[in-house]
Amino acid sequence: MSYDFGIEHVKTEHFGNVDMLSRLIPPKHVDDEDFVIACATLEYNIRSVVHDSINTLPITHHMIEESTRKCTLLQQVMLHVQTAWPKDAKSLHNNDLIPYFNRRESLSVVDNILLDGERIVIPLTYRNRILKTLHKGHQGQQRMKAIARSHVYWPSIDKNIEDYVRACGKCQLNAKTPVKTKLSSGPIAERAMQRIHIDFAGPVRSKYYLIIVDSYSKWPEAYQSTTISTAKVIDILSDFFNRFGYPESIVSDNGTQFVSAEFQQFCKARNIRHFKTAPYHPQSNGQAERYSDIVKRALEKSFTEETKDN
Repeated sequence: MSYDFGIEHVKTEHFGNVDMLSRLIPPKHVDDEDFVIACATLEYNIRSVVHDSINTLPITHHMIEESTRKCTLLQQVMLHVQTAWPKDAKSLHNNDLIPYFNRRESLSVVDNILLDGERIVIPLTYRNRILKTLHKGHQGQQRMKAIARSHVYWPSIDKNIEDYVRACGKCQLNAKTPVKTKLSSGPIAERAMQRIHIDFAGPVRSKYYLIIVDSYSKWPEAYQSTTISTAKVIDILSDFFNRFGYPESIVSDNGTQFVSAEFQQFCKARNIRHFKTAPYHPQSNGQAERYSDIVKRALEKSFTEETKDN
């Protein structure tokens, strides 16, 4: 470069050149003709949007205009839009005006029809007809809401759409199976014999096996039995307790041998809490179920090997 610059720092309080020049710029005059043309173009565009939206609805411009004229609430809203809204919602004499007050910045009146942005505010008379049209082809809630957001509006329209879909018999009949509740694991045992899981495996070759698993150490034991009665369960647990002591709690399924009064009394006499899993939900006792499967598979494999050897 052919220049040699010198850089010098000047404090703001000593640097007033720009502030002086900005005040010397003369104000620019805006012609009224340009402003009128812009307003006319904007109004023409809005009318075109309204016309296109009405063409997608099962009602005409005259029907909306006539129903809006007869609706006292919408007439109050239009009066506030064309004049002025109060400073806060507390000054409104009608609580039904509050949803419109909250959207007052986007409301306008075109050809005696109330608009929210580019969406037509539908009077109460025709809302069910609009919902029926939105649900044509049994559209789902999200699809109906997406279409509505492009063309129509009224307070609580999303809730009305949800209620309309829920009330549709065909939609409910062919609805997808509800998503299962996300499973969460039980409390983690902090010491041995704090909680044990029990379950019967079998029958395997006419034999049953009572599986007992300590939740903390994962120590498993399997007792062979020819019956699954409550008396047999108590005998097996008594032997187990004589060697390891009483647990704080027992988890089992809802088998008759575990829910009997005799077994409940057995647990109560030893101050053992008994927790039963949810019916038809074996995952709740997954600790014992897993070891039951391991034992059954191991036994079946051993029986198969013995048959081949013989």
